[in-house]
Amino acid sequence: GMPVRIDDTLYGQARAQAKVEHRTIAGQIEFWAMIGRAALDNPDLPIDFVRDLLLARAERKSHSTPFVPEWESFLMNNDVQVHQSTLFRRTYKRLHPNQKADVDNAITEIIKDPTVGEPKKGDLAGVFVYKIQV
Repeated sequence: GMPVRIDDTLYGQARAQAKVEHRTIAGQIEFWAMIGRAALDNPDLPIDFVRDLLLARAERKSHSTPFVPEWESFLMNNDVQVHQSTLFRRTYKRLHPNQKADVDNAITEIIKDPTVGEPKKGDLAGVFVYKIQV
């Protein structure tokens, strides 16, 4: 890489966050830059969503698990495997049954047409955001 001068305060913040996130200081600053770039490319998305999406995309496939819907009438296409990130699994688990049904319905729509939703740009290219109210 290239050496870059940064403010001492920013360096200290990066060092503290890098320790928490188990990254190098340079890795932490790169991660922040990637979030910022993706957020600028996709201003319609909340910054926390951008961060969580980048983390989910970076999660190793071995850490994802098959998505198992809560309700019985969920139609799963045998040609499509739906995997969930660790963050999604934890969030889904805390939803009320009617909210889980809404998520299951949305996933059914996504399985029928994986390009449903709005395509994202930049580092989020290849991602389609399908918004639902939960």
